[in-house]
Amino acid sequence: MQEVLKGFVLLHVDLTDPAAGSPASKTAEKFGVRSIPDLRILAPDGSQKQLVDSREAADLVVELKKALGK
Repeated sequence: MQEVLKGFVLLHVDLTDPAAGSPASKTAEKFGVRSIPDLRILAPDGSQKQLVDSREAADLVVELKKALGK
């Protein structure tokens, strides 16, 4: 897992502030986040590249490698 993650810049966004108009609610709305945790792979321009549905480590590694084109 650690080796695969070297190909990514990791970003944690706190989406727990439900106040309308807050940065958290705007970000959640932009990406359609419905529940937490939510894992997405973004392109360098900030657009969504892939929504990750995996909950098992082995499946997550497969999805991350796919996103890297490996």
